[in-house]
Amino acid sequence: MTYEIRTKINEKDGAEMVWVPDGDFIMGSDDGRPDEKPRRAVFLSGYWIYKYPVTLEQYAKYCRESGFALPPKPEWGYRHDHPVVNVSWHDALAYCEWASVALPSEAEWEKAARGTDGRAYPWGSDWDAARCVHSFGSISSSTAPVTAHPSGASPFGAMEMAGNVWEWCGDWYSNAYYNNAPKRNPTGPPKGRARVLRGGGWGDGHPDAFRCATRYRAGLDPDFSIGGIGFRCVSRPDSS
Repeated sequence: MTYEIRTKINEKDGAEMVWVPDGDFIMGSDDGRPDEKPRRAVFLSGYWIYKYPVTLEQYAKYCRESGFALPPKPEWGYRHDHPVVNVSWHDALAYCEWASVALPSEAEWEKAARGTDGRAYPWGSDWDAARCVHSFGSISSSTAPVTAHPSGASPFGAMEMAGNVWEWCGDWYSNAYYNNAPKRNPTGPPKGRARVLRGGGWGDGHPDAFRCATRYRAGLDPDFSIGGIGFRCVSRPDSS
């Protein structure tokens, strides 16, 4: 299925955003891990999502204007066109507040990644090692520029939603949340101990990590940060 690709720019940080329209999509998986079940139809109101993960260049602008320090330098050094890493969930949230955007809900992230047809990967049903940054078969030593894999685009035109970095979502994690989650605009449990991450990262070595339905283990503490985690943002029309 193909969609009209609509874009606009967030003037605060210069990020390009792509439009994800109102409607149902297929969320979850019946043949993945237990926390991905049940596979079901979910309705989401339309929203804009960043075409790429937030880059170091964009994050550095935020740091200059807000007075915050850059996150710790990863082993491969600071590279302006790579995703920013070593950021906690709280760091990502603070950036969003500065840029007048939000972290995506887990459902918003998944719809932007897979479209409405329930595909396994952003590009289709089958694993393709050439379409993302990973360590399957050939070990990667770092992130890559966010524009490195245009063939890995999602149906809505979002890039790097598989590989490069795991991405923070706004939701608390629960392994049983899908069993009773709302069918319209779910935003996760009201409380928890860990936040959801999605997408797979450069250090992951199995294709399963990069499926659109895959949830990072049992989530992570929102204070945690490492060189394989970044984020992207959303803008919801009713809050912009």
